[in-house]
Amino acid sequence: MARADFHTHTAFSPDALTSPAAFVRRCCDRGLTHVAITDHTGIEGALAVAEIAPFTVIVGQEVKTAEGELIGLFLVESVPSGLPARETAERIHRQGAVVVAPHPFDPFRPNIGRRGLAEIGDAVDIIEGYNGRSMLRRIDRAARRYAAEHDLPVGLGSDAHCRRELGRSFVELPDFDGPEALLVALRQASYHLARPAPWLVPSSGIARARRWIGGGPAASPRPEGPRA
Repeated sequence: MARADFHTHTAFSPDALTSPAAFVRRCCDRGLTHVAITDHTGIEGALAVAEIAPFTVIVGQEVKTAEGELIGLFLVESVPSGLPARETAERIHRQGAVVVAPHPFDPFRPNIGRRGLAEIGDAVDIIEGYNGRSMLRRIDRAARRYAAEHDLPVGLGSDAHCRRELGRSFVELPDFDGPEALLVALRQASYHLARPAPWLVPSSGIARARRWIGGGPAASPRPEGPRA
């Protein structure tokens, strides 16, 4: 069985704090076997972690489209932001990757919403029905109802922006080795969502402040190896 988190961020995201080395240590401590890194700015953070991680790293990106955010998993190159959602989904699919709608109905974040989901139609592959940063559980329930209505697999992500969030929420599912196998495995998943932790959410603001003060990203393009 795999123990996975399909929505995380490293310090390569402008609103996240976790360095690649700290990311690896935390995931190992939490027993994660598969982790999707979905930074906002591209796939560089995922590639940096993949160089040093003893677990499976799924290269992903959380992309801000004209209608809201989408995630691509199993990417081989970054996807530009600001495009129409349908075009973004098509670019993800052209890479052989899968399209995830993260926190699709969360009013506090750039959600794709029902209008955006209708716009991309059958181009969405997974609905994120459990998000570790959702403060209102009814938001996640609405996402799961939508997934059930449209016979779509349900995903889970901690949406971690700091080290302590990693592994608080996770999903157990049969082992998988690629996009199509993931879609099948999610149909047999067991979800473990942590209670909301509002005291961890300000980490995003701290990350942005550090970049503003320092004049640049906190992440180094060449990560140090994991600590023994």
